[in-house]
Amino acid sequence: MSIHFKELDDYGQRIAFLSHELLKITAILTSPYVSTDYIFFDALISSAVWQDCMGNNAFNIPENKTDIFHIPLPLKRIGTKEPFYAASIGFPKQAVEGTARWRKQTDIESKKKIRIGSGEYKRYDMPMPYTSADQIDFYANGNKAEIERLLQYIPGIGKKRTQGYGNVRKWQVDQSEHDWSIVKDGIPMRPIPVSEAAQFNLKCDVEMFFAYRSPYWHRKNMTRCFMPLCKV
Repeated sequence: MSIHFKELDDYGQRIAFLSHELLKITAILTSPYVSTDYIFFDALISSAVWQDCMGNNAFNIPENKTDIFHIPLPLKRIGTKEPFYAASIGFPKQAVEGTARWRKQTDIESKKKIRIGSGEYKRYDMPMPYTSADQIDFYANGNKAEIERLLQYIPGIGKKRTQGYGNVRKWQVDQSEHDWSIVKDGIPMRPIPVSEAAQFNLKCDVEMFFAYRSPYWHRKNMTRCFMPLCKV
């Protein structure tokens, strides 16, 4: 059961009758981005809607890993059994992958023995995979004007944004001649629940237990999905 907030329900009513268009959304980057998973466009828009509707309270809601909030999006909704939004993962252009190091070391002077293997003084030296690309392309079926407005809340993508990774110089939203928000030439452009796949003429049968909607980290959103692992 999703948790409802009045601000989000009111927003859902305001966007309920907005028109949808085939769109190509491009993030122009100024720095490499850090991610160990796909970049999901509907997840980005979910974050933007949350910030837009909740205002100053957006980051003051007590966190509970069992909760899922109902966040309506200005995107076309697909399916009935396990519905999801028509929005692709991100496809970086001319991507070059690399690895940086994430280090933490606390230099203190103490006569007592300091534990550096655990606790607040624990030291880290962990590999951090990153992707360098000039831009990332997404495809969606949604309302162009509303998506353009919401993207002002997304100045960066991926992890470690406060350390300078994943900076977006600008977002560009264009109308598209193709509907590649879900499938392109029979290949999934995002995780597609197996329960909803019959309506698509899929040519790729790579199947995984994966989340099919935002938040993608939540176990309650996981099901059998056809995955965008084939060449697009």
